Amino acid sequence: MGDLFSRHYLLFDIPGALVATVGIFLPSFLLVLILAPLFSKLKQSNTFSKMLIGINAAALALMANVTIQLGQNIFVEWYFILIFFISLLGILKYKINSAFFIFGGILLGLFL
Repeated sequence: MGDLFSRHYLLFDIPGALVATVGIFLPSFLLVLILAPLFSKLKQSNTFSKMLIGINAAALALMANVTIQLGQNIFVEWYFILIFFISLLGILKYKINSAFFIFGGILLGLFL
């Protein structure tokens, strides 16, 4: 999305960037809005439930792959490794909202 947003911002200023952003996200929101009433009925179907399990497994595999790719670029400096383990500990052991670690990581990344 960032590249599309940037290109439209450069070509058409803020209105172009906003149109590009709406064009990316609106179809998904409309699809969810339209299918939400049908979802509870479809969920009762054995075939549909099995399809959802497959979709969840594929989505998890995709997220794991992205995590591994991003992780390969992160573990190059000691302070990035420290940020990682502090965040992991805070999220898993102390159940701190991950948004705090994202914001903290942004700030630390800017100053380190």
